[in-house]
Amino acid sequence: MRKPVILTTLVALVWASTAGTGLRQAELESAVEGWMPAWAPDGGRIAYVSEADGDSEVYVWDLLSGERRQLTDNTSVDLGPNWSPDGEWIAICSSRDGNHELYRVAPDGSRLERLTYEAAIDWSPAWTPEGKIVFESYRSGWPDLYLLGLGGATKRLTEDFYRQAEPAVSPDGTRIAFSSFREGNWDIYLIDQAGSGLSRLTASPGIDRHPAWSPDGGKLAFSSFRGDGADLYILDLETGEIAQLTSDRYRDLHPAWSPDGTRIAYASLREGGWEIIIAELAGSPEEEGALDGGDHRPNQGP
Repeated sequence: MRKPVILTTLVALVWASTAGTGLRQAELESAVEGWMPAWAPDGGRIAYVSEADGDSEVYVWDLLSGERRQLTDNTSVDLGPNWSPDGEWIAICSSRDGNHELYRVAPDGSRLERLTYEAAIDWSPAWTPEGKIVFESYRSGWPDLYLLGLGGATKRLTEDFYRQAEPAVSPDGTRIAFSSFREGNWDIYLIDQAGSGLSRLTASPGIDRHPAWSPDGGKLAFSSFRGDGADLYILDLETGEIAQLTSDRYRDLHPAWSPDGTRIAYASLREGGWEIIIAELAGSPEEEGALDGGDHRPNQGP
């Protein structure tokens, strides 16, 4: 891997009030092209995926300085960044060795380390609070969820003939939310870290994907095609109520909650391609339209 690239174009955040919606949405002076945002534990950085250099690579965006550091630089596919709880590592999946495997890399692009060695596909890493990694794998011949232990041993968490994808570990490490294709549709499900106690959280005729925990563990943000397009929603786990966050003409996916619970970053497919959007939650959304569906594209490209 070549020396990481540092992009110095500044990206200034200007918080704009959104009347009547319970939040303020960030307007950017310079765009960040990408998807799969993942918030660092310190709340000041976002890891994401971009094809800015022609390949699928992982970057880190410093929200204060606007600096974007390219962590990976090769002709393979690098995806799915996820920060370790202490912020020392970013887990990714990469096909650099001929197959999709799990790796970890430091936030400055150094110390790249391969974590799995399987002929089957391993991807969608999600850290637990104690430093283990839940991930999706085809090593059994079918996409199931596995747990990678601290010593490198793996434990199979799901074992059925349904597809499991996009695991997200609760802040206390006791629960795993994930999307699963069963009963003819993609919905959000929940298990405990041992792989038991399966419960279904959504039952919409539309596709529900990409669950993301709130920092207090009480809510899940997710993307859904249950309306006219792909929008973001929040599920209250105590009440079961679902609030719609975005309602616009764009495709909004991959929500990621900030560590302090005040903001949500997500990927939005707009006319110019995928962009990372940041919205600040002014309060708990209680009705549809909690996120402004207006056009908040940046004034200029990167």
